[in-house]
Amino acid sequence: MNSETAVLRVLLVHMPIANPVLPNLAIELLAQIARDVGHKADVLYGTFLMPPGMSFEQLYGMVGQSVFAPDYFGLDELDYAQTLVDAIVDKQVSTKNESDMADSVVDFLMSFDAAKICLDRCLDQIPVGAYDLIGFSVAFDAQKLPSAALARRLKLREPGLKILFGGTGCDGEMAPALLERFPEVDAVLKGEGDTLFLPVAEALVANRALDKIGQLAWRTPESGICVNPDRPAFNRMDSLPEPDYRPFLEQRAASPYATGPVTLMFEGSRGCWWGDKQHCEFCGIRAVRLGFRSRDADGVLKSIDHLVRFGAQSVYATDAILDLNHMRNVLPALARKRRQETPAWKLFYEIKSNAKRSDYALMAAAGVGAVQPGIESFSSAALKRIRKGATGLQQVAALKWCATYDINVIFGILVGLPGESARELRDMIATMRRLHHLCAPVAANPLALHSFSPYAADPAKHGIRDIAPFPLQRLIYQSDDALLSRLCYELDFRIEGHDDPDYLAARDEIAQEVLAWQSDYVSGHRLFVLDRTSGALLVRRTPERGPTLTPLERDHSAVLRACTGIASTGKIAAQTGLSEAATRQILEEFSENGIVLEESDNWLSLAVPQNACAWNDSGLGEEGRLDADDPATLALVMT
Repeated sequence: MNSETAVLRVLLVHMPIANPVLPNLAIELLAQIARDVGHKADVLYGTFLMPPGMSFEQLYGMVGQSVFAPDYFGLDELDYAQTLVDAIVDKQVSTKNESDMADSVVDFLMSFDAAKICLDRCLDQIPVGAYDLIGFSVAFDAQKLPSAALARRLKLREPGLKILFGGTGCDGEMAPALLERFPEVDAVLKGEGDTLFLPVAEALVANRALDKIGQLAWRTPESGICVNPDRPAFNRMDSLPEPDYRPFLEQRAASPYATGPVTLMFEGSRGCWWGDKQHCEFCGIRAVRLGFRSRDADGVLKSIDHLVRFGAQSVYATDAILDLNHMRNVLPALARKRRQETPAWKLFYEIKSNAKRSDYALMAAAGVGAVQPGIESFSSAALKRIRKGATGLQQVAALKWCATYDINVIFGILVGLPGESARELRDMIATMRRLHHLCAPVAANPLALHSFSPYAADPAKHGIRDIAPFPLQRLIYQSDDALLSRLCYELDFRIEGHDDPDYLAARDEIAQEVLAWQSDYVSGHRLFVLDRTSGALLVRRTPERGPTLTPLERDHSAVLRACTGIASTGKIAAQTGLSEAATRQILEEFSENGIVLEESDNWLSLAVPQNACAWNDSGLGEEGRLDADDPATLALVMT
């Protein structure tokens, strides 16, 4: 800040609809950037001021933001609630009866009240005259209307207050569309705002010209809405400050969301190194187009240590993919630190699923407690079409290694992909039925058409047609399709051939299989192997039968050991000294019993090793591991 620039008073706001227990790293970083040059910058979590009680569908579905529509548009609440319920029932071809629908109307009416309470509380937290500019972080479509609703109230109360929107929900054409729909917004910063936020804020407050500031959509009385050109991607990751999470923690402690472990976020990289090679067809992360950028190892370690000092039990990396350099130099340092200090925190990373066994062991040793490995399918054909760079067998291996090293897996099955057939889905169901002892998917998720994805860039190439806003979006924004097609990050669509009854039945079967898998995994279905000197011992456990033990004779033990990781028939035969015919016979016997999985003459044991050691298997060194021959080890596995 130079001597000619007045001290700004800035408030950055994170509104519903968003997970109420997670911080917003973007506003924390921008607030600290402003503080570091002498400005006054506060943060407000409107998410904490939303009364609890929203349904899962409202909190995580498209319909959630609709609860702010009656306040913003002055709608009759009862009529609007009934219209929403009718639209949802029609979209889902629901079998709800009249009583269920009436309950849904009541749920909406209660949520409308909750939205108004949230807005009232936010206003109470923002004193009149306290700020020159209020910035809203809009990361998702779900935050657009709630943010506009509060901005409208603020403008009515204080017309001279400047309102700025920014975030991933403001990228591309969405930025000018937001200005068209929401007149209370003065400007929208599209793209990464690390170096642009302060120049925009200072110019807005001082009523200076905005035409020279890149990546900005803004309005003037003379020209209407103006859009400035984009700038090169931000490439100084190591210059970013450490966020001060004290305000977040204080607001959380005073909210109904104060219980549970504290999760804090850091940023190790932006973009996706895999996307630099092949942008996954369905992926709408705009930063992928800007190239992969990452921080140095010392900076990442400093950030993690910073969050642990704040009391974080869970440390959440916002990276779209774990940097391979961080795998080599950050994780080993964390693993050694944990051995010395035994801290209780756990890390979360998004990773590429085809990592090696030693990589999963290293993650576990470093304290990675959960990963999102991008397991969208177990069909190699589907994975090839969407350019994931992994096979179905590699996706299964990822689940197995996470089970081996006690890493929780967060993933879903993506259905509705272009080129998908009923047979492909049913073949995948046959695979999934063998995996109920491994961590289950969260859901079977229908394909969504996201802006900035290759699918959205060239829909005709993939048989995607009839792209249009969802009926719910028309109800939420009270707008025409021409505007909504630019305002919304996600749009409705159809794919040729996907209205076939047999295909739709197969999609339903996938969803039912996911539910069955979830039920079996939660109830305790497990398949273990203890590799003892006398031969391998299989332990299969179900709630109905308890543990059953199957000792394997020498050749069978050798074959199972040889396909602990993915291996071909020839490689397994060479390792065991058996003929390929004898090897295949044993493998097929294992396959019939659900113990191995085969794809294109490659095999993988599905049994989870029970005497694995993350420290040893990561290559960090040697230490004692469970003695598979000790009766106590067997007793531990059986219980």
